[in-house]
Amino acid sequence: MKWFKSPKTTALPAAPVSPVYAFWSWWAGSAKDQFAAAIASGAWGDLPQKMSEHVHAIHPDLQWELSSGTRAQHTLCVTGAGTPELRPLSQRWKRAAPPEDPVWQYEPARTRDATVEEASLELDGHSLDLGQTVVDADLDEHRLRYNVVIHHPQFARMDERQRQQFTFLVLDWALGEDDVERWIGAIEASVISPATGQSVTNFVETVDALAAQPIEETWVMMQGQDPEGLPVMAMARRPLRWIDSPLLDLHNKVGLTYQAEPNGLPTGESLAWLRALEDSLVAAAGPGAELLAHETHAGRRVLHVYSDSEDQNVTARIDELVSATPGAAVDSSFDPAWRAVRHLA
Repeated sequence: MKWFKSPKTTALPAAPVSPVYAFWSWWAGSAKDQFAAAIASGAWGDLPQKMSEHVHAIHPDLQWELSSGTRAQHTLCVTGAGTPELRPLSQRWKRAAPPEDPVWQYEPARTRDATVEEASLELDGHSLDLGQTVVDADLDEHRLRYNVVIHHPQFARMDERQRQQFTFLVLDWALGEDDVERWIGAIEASVISPATGQSVTNFVETVDALAAQPIEETWVMMQGQDPEGLPVMAMARRPLRWIDSPLLDLHNKVGLTYQAEPNGLPTGESLAWLRALEDSLVAAAGPGAELLAHETHAGRRVLHVYSDSEDQNVTARIDELVSATPGAAVDSSFDPAWRAVRHLA
C-alpha cells in the first residue's frame, strides 16, 4: 500500500553543504518522526512540500514516495523512476542513509509490491483492475531478458500513451524498477489479448525462476570487418548490465596504440604488452572500477573502463597510468546506462 507520492515543487536554493547530507540531517532531526506520525494520523500539513524541497535539492527530477515496508513498518523511496542518469544519485542517497530501524527502511528504487493484482489504478478517468492484466513473455536467451506484451481489457478504450503508462507502472509494481531493467527487454502494450498470456503473479514467478539460475560471469569474443575489409576484434563481459553496478557511471575510454601486423591486429609482442598493460590498469584502478570490454582494430585498442564519478582517487590512478604510457590517452564521460558498450551486449 502506498500513502503518498511527491508533488511537483521547485528545488531549494543551492546550499554550501551536500544536498544529500542536508537531506539526512533534516530527516534525522525530527522529520522521520513527523512522517511516521502523519502516516498514523493522516494529518500531513506541509510535510510533503518539505520532503519534495529536500529531494529536489539533490536533483529536480528525482521522485519520492512512502509505502509499507518489508523490513520495517514504512519505506521511504527516492527514485529516478527508471532514468539511468538519475540512478547513481538515488544510490548515493541510499548509501548515505542512517541505519534502518523498526520504523523506517530506505530504497533507491521502487520495489515490487506482492499485492499488485489486488489493486486498482485510476488513470485519466479509466479505472483498471490490475488483476485483469495479461502478460505474454518471450525469453531472449542471448540477452537473458524477457520481451513482453501486456494486455488489459480496458486498453481498447485508452490511447497509446495511456496504455504505455499503465504497462510501465504495472511492471514496476510487479517486479520493482531494478528488476524491470535487469530482466525485461522490449515492452509492448496490446489491445489484443495474447493467446499464451499469463497472470502478473505467474509472470513474476517466471522472472524469478530465471533470476534464480546461476549466471556465471564470462567474456565473449566477437569479430567483424571494417568497410576496407580489415578485421575488428572485441571482447566484452557478460552479463553486461549497468543496473548491477549503478555507481559505475563514468566511462573511461582508454585508447592504446600498438605495433600491428599488416591486417591491423597486434603482433605477438604487442599482444603480450597489451595484456600486461590491461592487467596493470585493472590493478591500478582497484575495486572502484571495472573493465567491461575492449575493441581492437587497425593498430589501436580501446579499453572501456567504468568507475564511480565521485571517486577521484580511481580517476587519478587511471590518469596516472595512462599518462605514463606512450601513445595512450583517456577520454572520460558520464555514462550511467553504459551506452558506450551497448553495441557489445
